[in-house]
Amino acid sequence: MLALVAAVALLAGCAGHATTVGTASTPTPAAGDGGSGDPGDGSAGTTGTGDGGGSVDGGVATPRSKSPAPFATGALIAASDAAYVYAFSGQRLVRIALGGAAPELVVDGIDTTIDFDASVDDRFVYWRLHGSDGQVPALVRVPKAGGATSVLGTGGGDAARAPYVIANPIYFMHDGFYDTMAPDGSGQAEALSDDHIITANAHNVFYLDTSDGLRIHTLPTTAAPTAHSTSYVEADDRFVYLLWSNELRRYTIANSTYVVIARFDGTISDTPSALRLAGARVYIMVGFATDPHHIEAVGTDGSNHVTVASDVSEWWTVAGDSVYFDRAGDIYRVCR
Repeated sequence: MLALVAAVALLAGCAGHATTVGTASTPTPAAGDGGSGDPGDGSAGTTGTGDGGGSVDGGVATPRSKSPAPFATGALIAASDAAYVYAFSGQRLVRIALGGAAPELVVDGIDTTIDFDASVDDRFVYWRLHGSDGQVPALVRVPKAGGATSVLGTGGGDAARAPYVIANPIYFMHDGFYDTMAPDGSGQAEALSDDHIITANAHNVFYLDTSDGLRIHTLPTTAAPTAHSTSYVEADDRFVYLLWSNELRRYTIANSTYVVIARFDGTISDTPSALRLAGARVYIMVGFATDPHHIEAVGTDGSNHVTVASDVSEWWTVAGDSVYFDRAGDIYRVCR
């Protein structure tokens, strides 16, 4: 019931808060030709040239001095925008103002045990309704201010390499292929391409092709992307950020060359699984399987690699001045 979702008292803002950060590293000039091996085969590849960056070893991440604080109880993070954290609770989707307030009902009567991969734009909250027995998930949406859900159609696969992008058309991955459908869910058709990774910035939809060394390609749209699910790839106006071979790579959109801005050792406690881009920082979920995870952050230039929060669960987001994450069925907040 919604009454079971309790927002904690308003939290103090993060402005002016001093943090303890790791030692900054100055990127060194890159060398090589963008990868002597196929980055998709698990090899490290060679640092690329062309974007003025360099290779940085993240080293040991240093904890920040700001401790996580409770934000809401009895809820799991779904998505966020500039004003709200959206969360699943019981059979409801609710939204909670970033500053802390009573939860607002978005939709009731949904099965939140199979609702995942949420995103949000200026009008709707989108998520996948995961099927069972190998069924392909459905992509659904609901108005942000509340209302009835609409099933748009097939929404791609369950795997982390199956993100979707809301544009015109909608793009999503399924069984290694990217599919398209109209924004209203009509006209679904399989595109003639496979083994790709898709993401978007505010202007374009991109795919990285594993068969040609993870080169970046632009997909056709008649409207700019408005939302996309979170996975292990993100983009801004100049770069695509990709977790690959236990590295955080920054690919230049203009020429597909890359530099490594953080490295991980691939152990249970140091395997990266998802990232989010916020301003000049990349936030990374680190950990494996059911073991406790932690969230790290690193500058887009590879500097100031820090630990933001430890002992976190699978669901998390970055919004406003904070990182929000789940811990044992409750939502916490920490300054970013």
